[in-house]
Amino acid sequence: MTANSLTYRTLYAATVLWGAPSPEHPVATDKRTWLASRSEVAPWLPEIDEDRATLGRAPAEGSPYAVLSNRIEDLDGVHDRGGSFVVGLLRLYEALGGDLGEIAKELLLTLFPTGANFINESILGQETHGTVRAAQLSADVRAKLSRFPVASTDGTARTLLDEVLALNAVGVTLADVWRERAALGSDGTVASATDLIAAKRRLITTVREILASLERLAKVRVGGLDETGRIKLKELRQVWDSAVATATANAAARSAAATAGTTTAAAATAPAASGAAAASPPGSGTPPAGSGEGH
Repeated sequence: MTANSLTYRTLYAATVLWGAPSPEHPVATDKRTWLASRSEVAPWLPEIDEDRATLGRAPAEGSPYAVLSNRIEDLDGVHDRGGSFVVGLLRLYEALGGDLGEIAKELLLTLFPTGANFINESILGQETHGTVRAAQLSADVRAKLSRFPVASTDGTARTLLDEVLALNAVGVTLADVWRERAALGSDGTVASATDLIAAKRRLITTVREILASLERLAKVRVGGLDETGRIKLKELRQVWDSAVATATANAAARSAAATAGTTTAAAATAPAASGAAAASPPGSGTPPAGSGEGH
């Protein structure tokens, strides 16, 4: 399970027990009152309230903006995993040495001069890297990429060329969806994407750290949590874990749809020699047996 799968609105709902009184919940919950009484937690509550206020200005679930935001997040995940996989596999071959090691080193310099750092750039920055990378795919580079086998989960023949083509395709789709969302504009009542992302990251980190800290205290016999505190902590943990589990399942379903949507573009850009294998999303293969590379 991963809390990063929580959408802005579901994260806001998942932390309602932590929040200060609001129009939707005018009376502070007993969990909030208890958290405020804990010296280890109280200093963090203003930040939690600020981040929840930002998330409360997220677009409504199901709105065009929210749907596109979810799709961007899913595609970005597919793109990041694909980029990390390709660069990681080339680095593995480079470390192993030999003829393929020399070719891997050359391909890294040609296609990924910054390593996997490109996945940390903005979506449009990632698109620029993809455009440059696509321009470098000469017949010679394609032939070299085809020398690196990648074992696929469905047993189809696959090479690193298929992975790079699929990576480029999902990068194009990701940038297109980003532009589609940007074209919707905002009336000022919805928080910016930058603010929402930052608030989400901060709130998830804060909740995780507070729960972990309190759970450590619950194990301390002297000076730890009393029975009432343990019960409230258990309830907070159950609500959080349930929200994360549901969000993870929903994100997995969306991700499957997102990756399926990239297959047509990948297949269209693949040379005939690559066959149907290029229709899989980037990073869907596994390294050759015995390589020691996980995925």
